[in-house]
Amino acid sequence: MPTLQEVLNLVLTPPGDLYYHLALLFTLQILLAVAWGHWTRTGHRPDAGRLLGAAGGLLSTRVILVLGSVVAGSGAAPPAALLPPLERALDLCLIPFSAWAFLPILRQYSRLGIGLLGGILLTTGLTYAYFAATWPPVEAAGIAYNTYWQAQVWGAFSLLLAAAALLALLVWPRPGLGLLAGALLAWLGGHLAQLLIPPLAPHLAGSTRLANLIAVPLMTGLAFQEALRWSPAPSPTSPSTAAARLLEMARRIERAHDVESALATALPEIAHHLGVDMAAVGLPAVGPSPGVRIVAIHPTGPSPLP
Repeated sequence: MPTLQEVLNLVLTPPGDLYYHLALLFTLQILLAVAWGHWTRTGHRPDAGRLLGAAGGLLSTRVILVLGSVVAGSGAAPPAALLPPLERALDLCLIPFSAWAFLPILRQYSRLGIGLLGGILLTTGLTYAYFAATWPPVEAAGIAYNTYWQAQVWGAFSLLLAAAALLALLVWPRPGLGLLAGALLAWLGGHLAQLLIPPLAPHLAGSTRLANLIAVPLMTGLAFQEALRWSPAPSPTSPSTAAARLLEMARRIERAHDVESALATALPEIAHHLGVDMAAVGLPAVGPSPGVRIVAIHPTGPSPLP
């Protein structure tokens, strides 16, 4: 059985690090597809729109990281100078996007959720801009990012967000969010381990990557649950269904001992299935001259039958 160190090495060294990025990218593409289908099927409901926005934000973190890797690979900037703060910032963004999509308190107060998400993303962006400007000279001096104070700030900030989201889920719970709790616990444990356990690589966060591999599929599974739980409003009765019910009522009337009473009782339901406001039932009149005798009318009123 592989040890924890061997598992971490799988996501830190080639070709495992490539598989890690591809796995997250493909999983988040599935999440976006599920969210898009849910949004269109529900008629653009706010909760479905929030899930779609969060899925797009989660996927964008991987797309930005891929673009950063392309820039670093082209020689425009050294990978060790560009990617470490970028990856930490994007890993942090996974937590607020997931919390915004599913936390009950943020769904109940949508403006609060948007404000918190926007504030966290703005703070993260400004922090990254400062860190990205000050890190390259330090990296040129041969210092590992995992031993630099910036890595501790990213880890502490991520840990705080995961703990706050988990606390909010415990205080304002909702049935069916076990996968969200599992994802938040994975992020909480991963970022805590990254702060406490000696790093296995100079610039990469192995524990955080492992936490992402656990949490992101859980979020995708939660989106599947969200889509499956939604049921559309009952559609109007189709002609075939109405005909079947009318036929069943005709059979009940045929078996009734008092046909006129059975017709009067069934007339409101007949009018409903026919989609009319008024209806009447008549029987052939008994006598030498042909005619129709009205035995029931819907709706009933004080005036005599016509």
